[in-house]
Amino acid sequence: MNKLVKWAHAGDPAAENALGVHYFYGRGIPKNQQKADIWFRKSAESGNANGAFHLAFAYNFGEGVPTNTHKAVYWWQQSAKDRKK
Repeated sequence: MNKLVKWAHAGDPAAENALGVHYFYGRGIPKNQQKADIWFRKSAESGNANGAFHLAFAYNFGEGVPTNTHKAVYWWQQSAKDRKK
C-alpha cells in the first residue's frame, strides 16, 4: 500500500486510479468516497480510461459527488476515447 500511495502522489495515473479504488471500497484504508473521487479525477484528467470510468460511475450514482448525469456521460465518453489510444 505504501508504494501505491507513493506512486499516486508522484502522478502515476494507474496508481491514482488504484488508490481511488482502495478509498472507494475501503480496501486497506478507511472507506472515503470523496477521497476516491479526487484520485479518480486526477487519474482521468491524466488520460487514464479506468479513472474516467470510475469518475463517471461516481457522478451517475452520486457516490461521493453530487449526482450529475451530464458529467457522467462526459467521463464515460472520455473513458471510451482513452481506451482507443
